[in-house]
Amino acid sequence: MGIDHVLDVAERDAAGDDGEGGGGLAPLPKRVDDELAALPPIEVVDQLLERTAALLRTLDTDEAGLAEDEEEQRLRIEAEKKEYRAAAERALDELGQFGAEAEKIATKKGKLDVLQQSMARARPPKGKLDYAQIRTELLDELRTARGITGAIRLPRIGELLVTIGAAVEQMVDEAEHYTERRLREAAQETQTETKEARASFDIGLMVLNRDLVTLDEALPTAARPWGSPAWHGWHPPADDTTQTVVRLGGLADPRLPAELPMLWAFPPEEGLFLDPGAQHRDAAIAAVQSLTLRVLCAMPPGSVRVSVIDPKGLGDAAAPLMGFAEHGDVVLGESVATTGPDIDQVLGETSRHIERVVQHYLRGRFATLAEANAAAGEIVEPYRLLLVFDHPAGLSEASTAMLAAIAANGPRCGVFPIITKQAQVGQAFATAWNAPKLDGLTMHKADKHGFAVTFRKAGTWQVRFDEPPAAGHVDALDLTGGPVTDDVDTGIDIGPTVEIGPVDPMLLDRLVATIGGGATARRERSVAIDRLFAVFGRGGGIGGATLDRPVDPEQSSTWWQASSAHGLLVPIGRTGADATAVRLDASRSGLLVIGRPGSGIGNALTALVLGLGLIYGPDELELRLLGMGTTPELGRFAEHALPHASIVADEADPALVVSVLADLVDELERRYELLRSTVGERAGLGAYRDETGERLPRIVCLIDQFGALARRRPGTADPTPLLDRLARLGGPVGIQLVLATSTADADAKDLGVVDLLGPRLLLRMDDDDARRFAGEELADEVRAAALPGDASLLAAPGDVASHRSLRTVLVEPLDLELCLREVRRLADERGTGRRPRVVSGRKPARFEQADLATFVRRAATDVRTTSLLLGDPIQLGPPVELDLRRRDGENVLALTPDAAQGQGLLLAAVTSAVFAQGGHLATMALDFMPMEDGFTESMHVLGAGPWTIQPARRRSMAQVLDVIARIVRDRTDADDARAKTVLLVLNGLGRARELTLDAGGAPEAEAAHLYEQLEVIVRHGPEVGVHTLAWCDSLERLERRLPPRLLDGFARRIAGPASAEDGVVFADTETTATLSANQAVLVDVDQGRLETFAPYAAPPRDWLLRAVQAASGHTDD
Repeated sequence: MGIDHVLDVAERDAAGDDGEGGGGLAPLPKRVDDELAALPPIEVVDQLLERTAALLRTLDTDEAGLAEDEEEQRLRIEAEKKEYRAAAERALDELGQFGAEAEKIATKKGKLDVLQQSMARARPPKGKLDYAQIRTELLDELRTARGITGAIRLPRIGELLVTIGAAVEQMVDEAEHYTERRLREAAQETQTETKEARASFDIGLMVLNRDLVTLDEALPTAARPWGSPAWHGWHPPADDTTQTVVRLGGLADPRLPAELPMLWAFPPEEGLFLDPGAQHRDAAIAAVQSLTLRVLCAMPPGSVRVSVIDPKGLGDAAAPLMGFAEHGDVVLGESVATTGPDIDQVLGETSRHIERVVQHYLRGRFATLAEANAAAGEIVEPYRLLLVFDHPAGLSEASTAMLAAIAANGPRCGVFPIITKQAQVGQAFATAWNAPKLDGLTMHKADKHGFAVTFRKAGTWQVRFDEPPAAGHVDALDLTGGPVTDDVDTGIDIGPTVEIGPVDPMLLDRLVATIGGGATARRERSVAIDRLFAVFGRGGGIGGATLDRPVDPEQSSTWWQASSAHGLLVPIGRTGADATAVRLDASRSGLLVIGRPGSGIGNALTALVLGLGLIYGPDELELRLLGMGTTPELGRFAEHALPHASIVADEADPALVVSVLADLVDELERRYELLRSTVGERAGLGAYRDETGERLPRIVCLIDQFGALARRRPGTADPTPLLDRLARLGGPVGIQLVLATSTADADAKDLGVVDLLGPRLLLRMDDDDARRFAGEELADEVRAAALPGDASLLAAPGDVASHRSLRTVLVEPLDLELCLREVRRLADERGTGRRPRVVSGRKPARFEQADLATFVRRAATDVRTTSLLLGDPIQLGPPVELDLRRRDGENVLALTPDAAQGQGLLLAAVTSAVFAQGGHLATMALDFMPMEDGFTESMHVLGAGPWTIQPARRRSMAQVLDVIARIVRDRTDADDARAKTVLLVLNGLGRARELTLDAGGAPEAEAAHLYEQLEVIVRHGPEVGVHTLAWCDSLERLERRLPPRLLDGFARRIAGPASAEDGVVFADTETTATLSANQAVLVDVDQGRLETFAPYAAPPRDWLLRAVQAASGHTDD
């Protein structure tokens, strides 16, 4: 290049490139605001993922741009270095040219020495020299020096040559050190820009950490790491929890100080399928174990059940869950399926469960079981997790097809398969059988680095699935703050991360105990009555069945507003989100309730009776409640005098039940006659009421443990024709039967009426009974009832269309108590209803509940006949009475082994007699029993009334017998048959040791006088109004106390339970062998009367005292 073409080394423009590396930073993520915090947790995580991905992308872009800028700068510096060196080399070349030109001019002018001296003296200026400026001046001087007077320019040219030489030296030196300086400057610039980018990233991390901490605090415990302190205070969620989120694991990036939670909504839309590849089987199994535990923790105990298929691990894959086996099958299936038959059984049961959910819970109203549960506000049907490890190991072609169907259809029915794939299984398996694809599953697949998941907006993230809690386990990295990028110190504190510590070594045991115990307790619970009526009241009955006016068990103002004219409707349980009701009307004359012992029959009957009593008033409904076994539930209705009930019986004698049935048949005939005379007998009760306006109530006769009818004593009428008639004809005239029994009672199942009652409520029972009462088509459905209170309701055996699976309502004792108390108060306030006759085979009849006023009015009409109240009949009818007239043999002898029964008989007889005859009766009572028995005390209390009663003990026996015998003799001598009645009461005759017979049956010498007096009283007293009432506790003692001629004087005999032989000897009847503990038989030898009854117990002292005080103010002497 020529001297006229010198490189321009002016400063370059520093404007940067507008490309990707030079762009501005992305906007910083904002903190979780109120709007974001209100979103579901999974949406919050999604947004945090998007923002974090944007933050990472920005950092990547910035770092990549800085690297590109650095490289471009280096290349530019190298290019500039080359240009500097080239410029310096050109300048050196020009310097030589300039020197040569100057010497040439100086030599020509003969002034070379001048030039040389000038150059020797010249000193270049200090500082930066401008080569171009010096060059220009030198060129001008050289041009001038070529002229005539040019010699004078040589000194200046010499100075300029030295100066430009120094400038060239500077250029050469600068060219040598340019790269080092410029690279150092570029590095400082890059470091500054890097720090700015990292500062922006750290600010984003600070916001992210703050948001993650806020999110973690808002998450349910089951969605937080196992090492979270929240687990120390974990407790099961409330029963109304129907959906939640749980943690699957963490989404990790090495540049982040913490993982983002990977959450799973429960119930999900799909199941899960984990493909671990060849290296990550253990991680996949641990993920399933952890997820299962989290789901169990997140939902109410008992609302999730788990089934496990583990053919390869033989149950080892379910090891953390095996503690639930101690709590039965309420959480974990009975066993882990490891063999082909077991696997087929689990899959088959799961498939049948899906069918039941579709038929009984979804029914076209709900798309999913989750919707049905949400509508109900509770888990009405537990969810199922089906864990399948190492798929397809152990699966047959049939079981694979079943699993495919479960995967596709299960999630909407609350069944969620969670499957891990067997390592290194390719396509050969799928093609060998042409097996169906597993649709309906969310797939996660691992490569050699582990599992990853790709989000549409957030990109791909590494997944660290959680492991189940175990001693010493820590969830994640040691996240103590700071991203794992480099050690650039931005001076910004990114704040604390989510707190994670060591897992409590006892956490797993605590979770298993709490969840298992809660699930066990839940299986004992049933539907609450207030919740049931609330659902029913808002039209939630099956098929829209409901009442015209809702009933609230807690608001008595809503009770008794329904009409029974056209039938009865009462909710008894829940089917999914709906209420299930029993309907009794003209076409449904009765209901059969049956199940095995412990299945919840008593609770179902209680719910039925209480529901009817709240919906219908006593003028719309009459109840006859008969328990033929121990039915304590019915006792509560008796205790509170349910105004709808005309009779409440517990351990009722078959004779009582038969008499009630006979009375119902009479009522049935009466009602058909009413219909015939008005609207026609085919019109039914509803038409009759509509036509006449008469509020003729429906009658429901409930008989629990009705199989006892087949075990009635000889002489009791056959109930079969009565039951048949009522079952066939009762519905149209408003007489409905409810028959309940245990499947353990074979006699009940053989009664023909069972087949006449189509509608039936079937609780838990075995296979044979399920087929017998539900039919082959529904046997499996009935047998599926797993818990007490689970039941099936159907219109007739085999009627699939009418079948409903349900959970019966639970009536808590306190709720029952409060409702019955309010029902009784309401009836008394309105003056409606009745007080039922109460009969209990387990308890003696109660004298204080007898209609004493009616008895007194009737008995007081003839003072020469002494009427005695003895007890209640064992069938329908008035109390059992005994009239003592003034004729031979009118004495009473009771033989009962129970002292309380015998003394109660005597006390009831005397009490009723004195109340009926008042001052027209005198009583002398000899008590041979211990004082603590209280008979003498009761006689003293009774003696305070306006009548004559003289109690005495054994020491006064001779005196008493003398007085009574003298009265008999005097009246006999005077032929006085109109004097006041006298009762001689002998309590505990077997203990009257003063009366002793010798081996031949003759009185001992010292007792001869006593026997003489007693014979006068017993044989001749009745004709003159002196009657003897005696009780002895055994036939053996009686025969030691009274000789046959005296026994013949007691024509009225009362016998308690005894052997048939003793019954024949004492009362000429074998009936004593069939009596229960609280029964007796009255035998009138002369008149041939034989009547079984329940003797009255001794009236309580306080009642006796009040009655005597009342009588003292109203009774004439």
